[in-house]
Amino acid sequence: MRRKRHSIHSDRIQVVRINRRREWIARFLLVALMVALPLAVYQAALYYAGNQMQQLENNNRQLLARNTGLEAELEQMSQQMANLELAADLDMQAMNQLREQLIEWRERGEQQSEQIQFYLSLMDPASGGDGVFVDRADIVATAEPGRYRYQVVVGQKSQNHDRVTGSLQIMVHNGVASPAQTFALGELSDQETPLPLGFKFFQNLEGFIYLPAGFEPTGWSLELDIRTPVRQVFSEEMDWQVKS
Repeated sequence: MRRKRHSIHSDRIQVVRINRRREWIARFLLVALMVALPLAVYQAALYYAGNQMQQLENNNRQLLARNTGLEAELEQMSQQMANLELAADLDMQAMNQLREQLIEWRERGEQQSEQIQFYLSLMDPASGGDGVFVDRADIVATAEPGRYRYQVVVGQKSQNHDRVTGSLQIMVHNGVASPAQTFALGELSDQETPLPLGFKFFQNLEGFIYLPAGFEPTGWSLELDIRTPVRQVFSEEMDWQVKS
């Protein structure tokens, strides 16, 4: 019996061998890349941030150093300004003191000039007659209300200048009051009156006058009673003009 041959017609089958090891290596490399890339980016960011921080720290140090230098310079300038202000203040004080001294010296010079003229007049009776005279009579205010200082200078013009003796009485008047009021110095002070006189060239008399409440003076007078060297009695009337 003859066997029949069967012919099988089919497509060509291609067999491909797969390398599992290479596949796993590729997967590992891919995973490693996926893990390493963020780390690399993170490290790069840290590096960049570190550089920026370092740069900022350097800038901060420079700014601090500059600020310290500026503060020191400002402190030095402030000290110089304080020294200049102190010097200006001292100069102003010195200028004021010098101005006050000049005023004081001028007043002293005027007073000395008046005193010299007064002394010369005492030695030259021909310039204003012979005898005792009142050179100055002033009323000066004080800080206490109703309390005043009187200043009287009595002199003698003479060629011989014998000793003058006598007395001086001070009277204070209120011509506005009705009736008019007049008080002697003994009633308005703690001094014994009349005031004694005794000099060869001149005598300065000073004291205080205490006015009673409601008393408004309009004038005052000086009454001189000269006994030696020549008998002489005279008085002088003055307005109540108060000096400060």
